[in-house]
Amino acid sequence: MNIDRRCIKLSESIYLAYSSLNLYWGITKNAKQINRKFPSFFGMVQRIALSSAILEICKIYELNDRYKLYSIPSLCGYFENKELFSSPEKFVVDARKIGIRFGKKRNDLPSFFSERIKDQIKIKPVESPNHLQSFEWMREALEKALSMRDKQIAHAEIHSDRVFGPSIHRMEKLLRWAEKFVDVVSDNFTQNEVCRDTKGDADRIKPATSRVLRELKVF
Repeated sequence: MNIDRRCIKLSESIYLAYSSLNLYWGITKNAKQINRKFPSFFGMVQRIALSSAILEICKIYELNDRYKLYSIPSLCGYFENKELFSSPEKFVVDARKIGIRFGKKRNDLPSFFSERIKDQIKIKPVESPNHLQSFEWMREALEKALSMRDKQIAHAEIHSDRVFGPSIHRMEKLLRWAEKFVDVVSDNFTQNEVCRDTKGDADRIKPATSRVLRELKVF
């Protein structure tokens, strides 16, 4: 399984998560009008869309290494001993797009890059050095997503507190970061770039949702 294939599969998950979020938001922002005619049906669609977005985000960032996964940490483990296709200088510049800085280091960059990525995704890192502090938002959002997946979506865990997932803004930020990560890896470890505007493709569901609601005379 080469890096191209792994990047393509990650892009597919990012696209599905974006699409699910767009569908969820398309219903949420029109909830008042929808509830006058079709509260039960669209309420169920809304719930399924949110669950789908949470599951896809958890799949994208899944740290579990017991299985072969199409996830960011798994891809990091795959390329950490590979050679760069691009120059070290280009890789260093591109890595800054996702907040990874190498300083003056130019040796063993793939392994260093891989460890930094996996460290910042860990919910409770062993320590919080300076290079991880700017990613607190990521760990907090992933912790909420994982909690919602484990306690409410994938399992029916008995608990007394209501479970809240990350905000729409945070979920979109996680997906934008994942999209940039795929671009960086594809540009620097392969000859064939994975060129896909996952957010742009997923945004097509917005006018489609509006058309459905207009056809149903919701507004």
